Order: sequence, then structure tokens, then C-alpha cells
Amino acid sequence: MKGIFYAFGPKFKQNYTLANSSLLYNIDLFNLMCTILNINPCPASNGTVKHIEPFLKPNFDKLWFLLVIIALGIFVLVGVSWLIYSCRKNKSTSNIDRNNVHYSQIATEQQS
Repeated sequence: MKGIFYAFGPKFKQNYTLANSSLLYNIDLFNLMCTILNINPCPASNGTVKHIEPFLKPNFDKLWFLLVIIALGIFVLVGVSWLIYSCRKNKSTSNIDRNNVHYSQIATEQQS
């Protein structure tokens, strides 16, 4: 006698069937409920998460966190690069202005 397991929800893959129905044991349903309800860590049991992972959608919480960290890192890198570039540009522009003032003062002194 074989059991039938149907599941529907945001954590389950759509239209997924296990290739070998003997891979899902009743003892694994406890771990499945802990996973669905985000109970971390799942209390000790004889079941395993390895049997229920094939029909669950991937966990994107960690992926979103990683993407946000990468985006913030890129934002900070671009900001610091722009700040360094603008400081160097202002420094070189101020040297040119000082040099122009210097040359204009020399030209004024020579004309006198």
C-alpha cells in the first residue's frame, strides 16, 4: 500500500511529482511542517530534510540578502570612486587657477 501526498502553496514547486514515491516517508512530514512554518532550528526527529527538498522551491531569503549586500557594496564603491575623482579633479583645477593667477600677476608686473 502506498500513500498519496498532495501539496499546494507558496513554498512548493508547481506540477512536481517525485520520480520514486518511496522517497517520501511519513516521518519526513514533521521536517516539512517545520520548513513551511519557518521553525528554525527544527526540533530533533528521525526524519530528514533531504527527502523533502526536491519538491520545495528554493529559499530566496538568503539570495535576496546577498543581492542587497552586493548592491550596497557596488553603491559604496561607486560613491567612493566618484568622491576620489571629484577631489582629484578639484585639486588639479585649483592648481591651474593658482597658476593662471600667478602668470597673470607676472604678466602685469612685466607690463609695468
